[in-house]
Amino acid sequence: MSTPPKMQRRQTVQSAAALSKLATLDAEISQFEASYGAFSATLSSPESSAEQLIQTRNECRQWSGNLEKFQYVKVDSIITADLTTGKEEAKVKRKELNKHCEELRTRMEVFMASIEAAIKAKS
Repeated sequence: MSTPPKMQRRQTVQSAAALSKLATLDAEISQFEASYGAFSATLSSPESSAEQLIQTRNECRQWSGNLEKFQYVKVDSIITADLTTGKEEAKVKRKELNKHCEELRTRMEVFMASIEAAIKAKS
């Protein structure tokens, strides 16, 4: 006798939409990560001039503002309290995205101190 197929719980439209938005935001944060990598490459290159470092510093400042806006406007706009079927999954994913944003912000603070020192050394 065969076993009956497992019942799968379907998500509400609202839960599916929130989880889809969180997946999109997860892809967007990967772009922030890639940009951070490019900034790091500029700092570690011995050929980088003071002007290039200043330009990178300014881009980093803009990046930081964009990351903050991303976190506080996009990530925090996902409301999980009203969800039913995907509530826990959405809460966990949103918490992970916020943690990733905070980790990137902390890394950028350290990076900014390094780039300021490199600018001083080349000036």
